[in-house]
Amino acid sequence: MKLIVPISYFEGRPRSELWIVDTLSRRHFRWQTLSPSNRPVQGKGVTGIDRLNDSHYVICDFNRVLLLNASGEVVECRTVDDMNDLHSVTSTSEGILVTNTGRDAVELLAEDLTPKYRWSGISETEWLRRVSGKYEVVGSYFDEASALIPFCRRRLPDRHHVNYAIKLPDGRYVGSSLAHRAYIDLATWQPISQVLKQPPHDGCLFKGNLWITSVDGNIYSADTDGELRFRHRLSLFNDAPHYGWCRGLYFSCGKLFIGITAIQEISSRTSWLRGAPSETKTGLYQLCSDSLEVEHFYDFSHPDGARIFSMTEAFVC
Repeated sequence: MKLIVPISYFEGRPRSELWIVDTLSRRHFRWQTLSPSNRPVQGKGVTGIDRLNDSHYVICDFNRVLLLNASGEVVECRTVDDMNDLHSVTSTSEGILVTNTGRDAVELLAEDLTPKYRWSGISETEWLRRVSGKYEVVGSYFDEASALIPFCRRRLPDRHHVNYAIKLPDGRYVGSSLAHRAYIDLATWQPISQVLKQPPHDGCLFKGNLWITSVDGNIYSADTDGELRFRHRLSLFNDAPHYGWCRGLYFSCGKLFIGITAIQEISSRTSWLRGAPSETKTGLYQLCSDSLEVEHFYDFSHPDGARIFSMTEAFVC
């Protein structure tokens, strides 16, 4: 089996790469480098990926959604001014879910990337204040409104920070919220799961359950009927040799793949970190999906700070 893993970097020029992980040979190698964006953001790049159908992938970066054919060539691109800090794309029976994190919204796009629906987690008044730069900046990460950076390229604070969205088998659309430390119902933007110790990230349906990561390396699953009551399944960093910011989850062919990203600095979001950021790594764990035992680690660590958000199964490469 082969996976595609999108890789971007914290340092250096903005760039987006697609890497292949070959589980048979246990090799990983760069497959494609995407053409530079005309809306670049320093330290940002490709984030989400999913298989759209039997011949195309859908991916996103900070402010674009792209369709790629099986050869990795871009065949369609959507760029609109209110896309900001896109985290994930998820293919569903109704279209493509895009977490528009900086807009505090989840977009539903058709397969040709035309818009179908938007779930907004903020009022129109708050949206107008945000786009006009009327918000408070704390710390050095966010861009000051006075910098006159276009909204689609601006690093700005958000309210819900939904980093993943999915359609459940019963038809509900739900999302993983860093701010709430829970899964939320997009119809109400209210939690429908218990509050976790650390924020959840990502999700994957497997054998009727919704599986998720939390950023501190814990893995949970929940039955999808009614309220989501997540049951703890694994503490990855208890036994695994490397640790980092945990996000990216994928089941296939009897394997579970979990991504981690090297942490660049200590913040309020890294209170769980047991060592120095310099000890963390970026890579992909391969586990047996039945026993949840670690089988291999694909190391993507890089001096420029490689970053993983997601992965999906590749067409023949």
